[in-house]
Amino acid sequence: MKRALGFTLVEVMISTAILVVALVSTLEMFVYSLAMAGGDRDLAITQSQAAQQMEQLYSLEYDILRSTYTNAGALKETPFDIRDINGKVISRMKGSIYAEELSGAAYGLMRVKAVVGYRQNNNRIIGEDTNLNGRLDVGEDKNGNGELDSPCEIETVIAYK
Repeated sequence: MKRALGFTLVEVMISTAILVVALVSTLEMFVYSLAMAGGDRDLAITQSQAAQQMEQLYSLEYDILRSTYTNAGALKETPFDIRDINGKVISRMKGSIYAEELSGAAYGLMRVKAVVGYRQNNNRIIGEDTNLNGRLDVGEDKNGNGELDSPCEIETVIAYK
């Protein structure tokens, strides 16, 4: 009796199962990569906006910076909107500027920090500003420093010119 060439049903089922597992794993990696790319995009937008805010602050005269962004030299919080490339406000992102004069400095020195919080597409909030209003509300200050914090923040010291 001649044996027919080909695969048995069991061999076909096993190879199909292996193929399905490989395809599902690849699809999961693709979906995860898309989610990570979206998070990277959001972080790039917020970092760019924080840097843009700091550049605007650098261009101000010290007295204007002090009167606008501090509370008579003491710490003040000033919210700002995050905008897309067309100038439209992105509602799931909000920033805040903290500024205060440093005491004991021989010359005028001001600590300035731009912080941006945002909501990812999966509704996860990045940063302490859980309601995204640009202000420190009750229960939002997780580390007790009296300011909003976020992975996206820029801090510097500006000297009197």
